[in-house]
Amino acid sequence: MEIATRHTRVLSNAALATRTIDLGNPIMVCGLVVAETAGAAASVSFTDADGTAILDVEVGANDTVDIDTAWLADNGLIVPAGLATTIVTVFWRPTG
Repeated sequence: MEIATRHTRVLSNAALATRTIDLGNPIMVCGLVVAETAGAAASVSFTDADGTAILDVEVGANDTVDIDTAWLADNGLIVPAGLATTIVTVFWRPTG
């Protein structure tokens, strides 16, 4: 079992810039929670700092998706901007 020592909560607001977790360093992602707070489904695509696709999460309207499988993001994790009603919480720890 991987234990998160940190968490980062990001509102994927269109007015905000894309958010890179831990400045592109390798991190252990211990879990994700993706919540859609409006009446429309959303798709959230996570990449690393190089733009390599890591994970796509589909979440229904007014719903939440929990991902509790731990995995290594070799070059940090980017939470995309532009989904004004989606909230992403990343549970993670540094690898170093």
